[in-house]
Amino acid sequence: MSLGNTYLQSVISRLIGYRELAEKTFTQLEEKDFHFQPNETSNSIAIIIQHMSGNMLSRWTNFLNRRR
Repeated sequence: MSLGNTYLQSVISRLIGYRELAEKTFTQLEEKDFHFQPNETSNSIAIIIQHMSGNMLSRWTNFLNRRR
């Protein structure tokens, strides 16, 4: 296996692991917990998930086909 394939498999494995961890965490929360803000300057869990999702989507979509 080439170094590139080894790296790609490692990244995929980590992403799957993080997704599983997040899903296990989310099952412990109620709907209201996702929208709770401890104060007016804090983001809720729902907003943080939205930001992370958008960030990961933009970083990982077609990342092997981009030119630098």
